[in-house]
Amino acid sequence: MTDEAIHELATALSRLAESIDRHAEKSYRKGEKEKSPHTPLKGKDPKESSLSRTCARTREGDAGNHDRLFAEFWDAYPSDCPRKVAKAKCRAKYTKLLKDADDPAALHAAILSGLGHWRKCQDWQSENGKFIKAPLVWLNQENWKDSPSPVSASRSTATSTTALRQDGYRPAIEIG
Repeated sequence: MTDEAIHELATALSRLAESIDRHAEKSYRKGEKEKSPHTPLKGKDPKESSLSRTCARTREGDAGNHDRLFAEFWDAYPSDCPRKVAKAKCRAKYTKLLKDADDPAALHAAILSGLGHWRKCQDWQSENGKFIKAPLVWLNQENWKDSPSPVSASRSTATSTTALRQDGYRPAIEIG
């Protein structure tokens, strides 16, 4: 089920709950006994009871959806990253990002897209993932918004200047 379908379903359920609440409120005012489980308790606001239950169910559904989205992110993160740790903290950060977003599905897509760009960058592909950031750091720094830079000139120069010559000599300083 797509995120859009889930959102539409949650909206429809919310509308249905509001309709039931309106009906229950009318019955309550007329003094009729309602056989619905949404019948408000005496002295309680009729809209509060079932609407709050609907909101709670929606939040529970969001939590399951957030877990699924986090699992997609975690699986997409490079497995050769030596810093791929702190999964629980990373899940909490990812869930917070999704909860704070206006459109969690769009944010999730942006994060996965950004991750795809970073996975292709030479820094992340070289030296067995030595330069891959920890997922929690990557999320905290919102690196999906950044474009990965190519390997810096200083790193590629340093690699070439410290290389061993054929005779085994490693110069301290290479003179151009």
